[in-house]
Amino acid sequence: MMKSNASVGGFPGETWGALSPEAAGMDAGKLAQARDWFRNSVAENRGRLAVVHDGKVALEYCHRLTATAKLGIASAAKSVYSNILGIVVAEGKLASADEEVVDYCPEMMEVGSVRATDRDGTLSRPIATLLFDITAI
Repeated sequence: MMKSNASVGGFPGETWGALSPEAAGMDAGKLAQARDWFRNSVAENRGRLAVVHDGKVALEYCHRLTATAKLGIASAAKSVYSNILGIVVAEGKLASADEEVVDYCPEMMEVGSVRATDRDGTLSRPIATLLFDITAI
């Protein structure tokens, strides 16, 4: 069963509950096709596929690894960051994705006892741009 470090009102919590595809309103045959496609696409590599509905797992498939194995997510992190950024903007905690990093983290300009210059414009970039430019800092 999937584990999560997040716990916001029990969603998703320490462990995620399971849900049958039918209870999730999904076609079990199509989920099986998705699993098979994933297995064939991953081939000799390792990978994990999960389909979650209302905080419950309708399908979990681990290919060439255990359910508890940790994998790097590399560029897939961009999807996570963009979702978080959208939530933060929607909740009004950030006026827009075009806000400048230095407006929220001025301490990034401090390097020891010397104030850094923003030579390459990194800190005056919009937050969204910085999140997706892994070479920015």
